[in-house]
Amino acid sequence: MASLEERVSRQEGTLEQMNERLGGLEANIRELRAEMHEGFRDMRAELRSNTRWIIGLIIVQWVTVMAAVLGALLTR
Repeated sequence: MASLEERVSRQEGTLEQMNERLGGLEANIRELRAEMHEGFRDMRAELRSNTRWIIGLIIVQWVTVMAAVLGALLTR
């Protein structure tokens, strides 16, 4: 049977390995969060741009429909 010092030493080694692995995991999570924030920022910018185009097209379509309706009403 291993002595108490050997068992404690083995446990300390295990804890150090776990600490290193958790540190690496924390770093990976930080990188992932940074990438996600960057991706969401880019997506928001793209959505803003697309929203402007969509609103512009809706306004143009509405004006076209109103012009057609008014034209139909005025030619009677």
